[in-house]
Amino acid sequence: MPKKQTTPIKHKTKNAKRAAAKPVPIRSKTAPSADLTGRKAILHQMLMKKKQEIERDLAMHLEQQLHEDTKDRTNGVLDIGDQAAQDISEELGLSFMEMRNKTLKTIHEALDRLVDGTYGLCGECRAEIPEKRLLAMPFATLCFNCQTQQETLEKIEKEEARFK
Repeated sequence: MPKKQTTPIKHKTKNAKRAAAKPVPIRSKTAPSADLTGRKAILHQMLMKKKQEIERDLAMHLEQQLHEDTKDRTNGVLDIGDQAAQDISEELGLSFMEMRNKTLKTIHEALDRLVDGTYGLCGECRAEIPEKRLLAMPFATLCFNCQTQQETLEKIEKEEARFK
């Protein structure tokens, strides 16, 4: 008797069901949403460009620092003057990296505000920050007047601390 040919029954597994389902878009806080148009889209591009520039600067600086450290180790023992110069150079490098990291953090915060819809509003008076200011400093959190007031207060506090 000839064998009957049967077709195997395909059972849908959980993975097959997941694959058949529509993918859910993943949105990070720094990814532009679909409603970013016009001015906000331009500002988002500016922020991302600045972010990439800073990340590139930090990577180059780290690479340079590693290269210099390796070179210094192979050169042998340094005299006091050379060691002092190297210490100053390292201190400046750390200061540079700290400033760039702080700027990077403010850019991330600005990208979050852009997605939240609070970008371009002064953190103090809630007034709209002028477009010229945002174009010059896209991660600004304060309008010009509030920024001036804050800097004046900081200057006064420094002066008071100096005389104590």
